[in-house]
Amino acid sequence: MAPAPGRVPDMLAIVIGALILGFLAGAVARLLMPDVFSSMRGWRSWALSTVLGLAGAALGWLIFTKLLGIGDEDVFDLGGIIGAIIGTMILLGIVGFVMRRTGAPRQTTIGEAQRTAARGERSAARERRRDRPR
Repeated sequence: MAPAPGRVPDMLAIVIGALILGFLAGAVARLLMPDVFSSMRGWRSWALSTVLGLAGAALGWLIFTKLLGIGDEDVFDLGGIIGAIIGTMILLGIVGFVMRRTGAPRQTTIGEAQRTAARGERSAARERRRDRPR
């Protein structure tokens, strides 16, 4: 069945609007809760924040429109940015909790790596002094 004329651009506009809303909600929530993304770098962390922003927008829409009766019926519109940010922050809290509980690897900064290496060198120097014949 062929789509009605003018229907495809409408769907494309909805998808583009959803991506923009997801990116904005994910970026704002990421600024407010930076600990969740501390183990990730680069494009993967931004892709994850966009996906979480999309899911958060849907969650925010469910909370505000269906549960509280506030707002309109459009799931992914920029008018619902506050609900999308709140939904994304709820999801980020859940994801952060799960990542901490499962022991997700944390990426260390250069300073942390240098301090760890310095501690290792001091420990090795103490061992050498202790093992030296007197």
